[in-house]
Amino acid sequence: MNIFNLTHNELEDLGFTRNPEEIEEINSIGCVLYTNSKFNILVKYFTNPKEEIIREESIRLREQLFYSNFNVWNSYYIVCVNDSVSKDFTYLLEKDTKGLRKYVVKSKKDFDRIPIFDKTKSTNDFSIKFKTNDHEISNILEIVKKHKGLETNFNTQKVNDIIQEIIQEEK
Repeated sequence: MNIFNLTHNELEDLGFTRNPEEIEEINSIGCVLYTNSKFNILVKYFTNPKEEIIREESIRLREQLFYSNFNVWNSYYIVCVNDSVSKDFTYLLEKDTKGLRKYVVKSKKDFDRIPIFDKTKSTNDFSIKFKTNDHEISNILEIVKKHKGLETNFNTQKVNDIIQEIIQEEK
């Protein structure tokens, strides 16, 4: 049950609050609903988790959230379990697409692989300084910067265009 308390504390640190609205179906399953301006997180502790039961609950919880006018696309089911649960159980349950998106949490380390627990705020305010004496590498980096390669991903055609530009400059 300690992992459930850790999950509760982590959600509160991220600005989630327990939903004050009583939803009978959610309460009867033993889940706690946390919300913030963007996400809905359902948390439940399982002493003896069974994949099929969790899948069925996930489907019922998704339906209940939908009928209660919650955004089900931004809703997640955090399954808290003891540390003895196998990696196969975790993998199979998290890859299952039925119902809500599910994450299995056994320890605090599991928070690192759950996107909604990411406390870092990404920004595009960065600069990369390259130090090289190689003229060709410097030239390539300048072309990538010119084409805004630090801010965007290049598609295949854009990469081909840049390669052609480099080849033309070398001639």
